[in-house]
Amino acid sequence: MTGSPSVLVTGGAGFTGSAVVAHLRTLGWSVQLLERVDARASSDAVADSITRSFAAAEPDVVLSIATRRTCASAREVAAMLDANVRLPGLLLAELARRGGGRIVTTSSFQTSRGATAPTLYAATRQSVDALAGWACAHASVRWVSLAPTTIHGPGDQRTKLVAALLAAARTGAPIDMVAPTRLVDFVHVSDVAHAYEVAARALLDGSLGAGERFDVCSGEQLTLARLVDVVERETGRPIDARWGAVAMRPSDLVDPPASPVWLPGWAPTRSITQTLRDGST
Repeated sequence: MTGSPSVLVTGGAGFTGSAVVAHLRTLGWSVQLLERVDARASSDAVADSITRSFAAAEPDVVLSIATRRTCASAREVAAMLDANVRLPGLLLAELARRGGGRIVTTSSFQTSRGATAPTLYAATRQSVDALAGWACAHASVRWVSLAPTTIHGPGDQRTKLVAALLAAARTGAPIDMVAPTRLVDFVHVSDVAHAYEVAARALLDGSLGAGERFDVCSGEQLTLARLVDVVERETGRPIDARWGAVAMRPSDLVDPPASPVWLPGWAPTRSITQTLRDGST
């Protein structure tokens, strides 16, 4: 194709999505955010928003990044299903209705190929893989799926483990933890943004798009005990970790990929140990 690509992004106001949007705009890409609509709006309202956004953007590629994780109540479950399943499903249906297109969806690393999802959140991401597989096989949609591990980086306002450990080191307050042997893999948000770019380019040049799924991770697996050691070393302060004070959840029993399926043309550039050292967590 000639000229700058046009991209339609869902979740562009969130932590990960905003990093992707900023990255693509620095490259000169034309980026359109999906027109905002309440997550619990009627299907007609959401569909109309998608139709208007497609008309405004005329996207060469769609990046489906929007997601919700909280599901403590029936209302939250409904909102999560709307964001994680209904919205990407409508995007795929719109691409199919238009005779095809290109889309990058977001998977959960906790649903390895063919495995049963350990959480409702992971199951919702897995269901999108099934919907996209249909669109790829029967509706001329070219599709790539990215499965990030735990994303971190500057400006993250979410409650996350690294931030909690840094706070525990700073204040000296005890922190309740699961088993010290649990494995984690942290991928920097800048690397994730680059992965979406690389996946979009691969769809545009036709080198990918038959439903491939790729891991987006640092490749640096750490036990929680080792992570605590790293934070203590970099901050110069001890952490009062109460191991086993928090029960292991089903999601804690799923390890990040030991042998990642790498996206061609992409590689991680920053590990959690590096970002703790330079203060860009």
